[in-house]
Amino acid sequence: MDDLEKVKNDVSLLINQLKEVREDIKKLKTPNLVKRKLDSALSVLLVLIISSKEGTTFLKRLKMFFLTLKNWAKNGFKFEDEKESLRKLEICLACPELKQPQRQCSVCGCMMEKKTKMKGASCPLKKW
Repeated sequence: MDDLEKVKNDVSLLINQLKEVREDIKKLKTPNLVKRKLDSALSVLLVLIISSKEGTTFLKRLKMFFLTLKNWAKNGFKFEDEKESLRKLEICLACPELKQPQRQCSVCGCMMEKKTKMKGASCPLKKW
């Protein structure tokens, strides 16, 4: 499979994940305004996927973002308790893949101070 086919395949997978996240959002017992804002954010990301010229690294990170969002949605957009989120963040702070000072993971591209608080989120290196 050449790079172009791989990118097309990744885009197709991301579109399917977007549809799943939208379905999860519809099932939430949250105000419609929140649902519309989430749906709008996902639409913007979809446009970025389709128009991206940055190649597969960008798409891989976007795919991880959608997986994180999907898992967070499945957990009702709940947050970890403070002790658990700090435990996860401490693991990230010791990881060589964490970019400082922004505390961004170089593998998934996530801002770890935010991601470690999301119930259902996971480390792409399976450290937590």
